[in-house]
Amino acid sequence: MATDKPARTAEVREYFRKVFKSDDVFNDIAPLIERCPEAVYHWAEARRAVLGDDAKTALSPKVKELVILGIEVATRKVNDPPMGHARMAVDAGATVQEVAEVIALCLLLGGMMTFRESGRFALKAAIERARELGRA
Repeated sequence: MATDKPARTAEVREYFRKVFKSDDVFNDIAPLIERCPEAVYHWAEARRAVLGDDAKTALSPKVKELVILGIEVATRKVNDPPMGHARMAVDAGATVQEVAEVIALCLLLGGMMTFRESGRFALKAAIERARELGRA
């Protein structure tokens, strides 16, 4: 990773573009980069280390996305609902059935509110993404 702020910021922007496929997340976090750049740089490094590429980690990208999705649904993430990781799970090879089963586990453990507040949005996003990819 680069050592000067402009270069590191550019690296973070490119990483976010690769992962999130837009500049939205970077644009949201830009004011924090301006004020606390090291926090964001280290967060991005930690994210890369944990999510890595599947050649260097035991869990596949699909499994990682399903785990992240389960955590987000179980904790009732609502701002924004966990649609991004539902889409990313499908992009990584998860089926809509696998996404639905993760959400069903959250329903079992967290109750109906997990579905109402976040699970339903995640399932809808997975269905839509699978359709976009011709896998519905």
